[in-house]
Amino acid sequence: MIVILFLMWTIAFCSFLKYKIQYALTIAGQRESFKSEFNGDTSVWILLIISLILFFLRLSSELLLYDFSSFLIGVNFFVVICLLIGKRYYSKELNKMYSDKEYYLKKQIEFRTSYPDFKYPIYFGLDLVDEEKVEDPKMEKMKNHLLRFSFEKYIGNKDISNTAKILVDRFLEKGKPIPHILLFGMPGTGKTTLAKTMANEAGVNFFETVSRSFRNTNDVILALTKLKRGDVLFIDEIHGLKIELEEVMYSAMQDSYISTPEGEILHLPKFSIIGATTIPEDVSKPLRDRFEYHFDIPLYTEEDISKIVSNISTFPMTEKCAKLIAQRSFGTPRVAINYYKNIKIYVESKNEQIIKECHVEDVFAQKKIDSLGLGTYHYAAMEKLANQDSFAMGIQSLSTAIGVSKKMFETYIQPGLFYNDFIDISTKGRRLKYKGLIKYSEEKNIDLISEDEYKNSTI
Repeated sequence: MIVILFLMWTIAFCSFLKYKIQYALTIAGQRESFKSEFNGDTSVWILLIISLILFFLRLSSELLLYDFSSFLIGVNFFVVICLLIGKRYYSKELNKMYSDKEYYLKKQIEFRTSYPDFKYPIYFGLDLVDEEKVEDPKMEKMKNHLLRFSFEKYIGNKDISNTAKILVDRFLEKGKPIPHILLFGMPGTGKTTLAKTMANEAGVNFFETVSRSFRNTNDVILALTKLKRGDVLFIDEIHGLKIELEEVMYSAMQDSYISTPEGEILHLPKFSIIGATTIPEDVSKPLRDRFEYHFDIPLYTEEDISKIVSNISTFPMTEKCAKLIAQRSFGTPRVAINYYKNIKIYVESKNEQIIKECHVEDVFAQKKIDSLGLGTYHYAAMEKLANQDSFAMGIQSLSTAIGVSKKMFETYIQPGLFYNDFIDISTKGRRLKYKGLIKYSEEKNIDLISEDEYKNSTI
């Protein structure tokens, strides 16, 4: 009887402890997701029923008051009832935190206030690399991924990387976190890579998110309260932050505190925000002024793009192949890397182990991309501009005329035309330059007007 009761108590206690641990981990922010049902444990109910049956069986015994086993059954009944109440409490709390983010935020704030020295960061939908705590293959992969980023291995834009290295080294020598930094440049020019490199060189945690993931004030508060001293929070497309969310960040960036919607003041450790934007003019002046350093990331040279392609290639390739990819990439590493991936798949489909020049040319021919990286939409835009009396059109009209959205034109088509110096910006919108008109005339095999006629048309 004693052995059975002991086993029953052990099962009941483990069931209670399970919910206690789940609750503690959730409050501490150490569970990536607590979306699960907390009503599936029937073990405590079964123990309660068994206890009641045993209790009533002994109730008819005249030894009830004197039998030690009856005493144990009574104690067991009381213990199981207490465990059931405790389990129910934690189950309700967990379900409430899952269904009510406001309540979850409140609980986390209470925890952070009570335990300000809690050393582990909170998981809240942001990519995390913690050098000191790697517990699963996914985290191990992320750790190794971050370790690839160093100034020694950084290719291209040496003026920018050298300045960033000096900045990181200077603040490390002083024992201070990296300052807040704003990066701006064309899409795919390595803003995220530079941010990861600075974080890795500083030996701090790196958190990556995008402005649209911040839907309300609570999202910002949760992201900021997870940071430890020196941590880097990288916010891509920071120009997309709503004004009311920017205001929350002002005090956090400048004075290391935030105010909750309930009016409570939360003090934060010194951390670093690195913002990235492709539209620096859309970043509000108050937010822009909070960033102590601004880096303008230029386009890469073809030589640097070639080195990047050669560096990431898992197949042997000639220098000529890398150059063929680079000259079509508009000075943008991301474009070159995407081209390389397409070529790699093509080579694998041919069951070959070396990337040859013919493979590169075949892939670009299939994509209808010429030696300058221009494709169907680029020439369609040039054609529309060439047929205008002033060789110019508004960007919205031009986008509609070639069948794409304004955003797609600005992101994927316009950069190639600007890079090749085929268009510029005029008072009438986007204007085809004479150099672009020459290229278009050669491509379409049509007569070219003189440069004087062109100038007279654009006046």
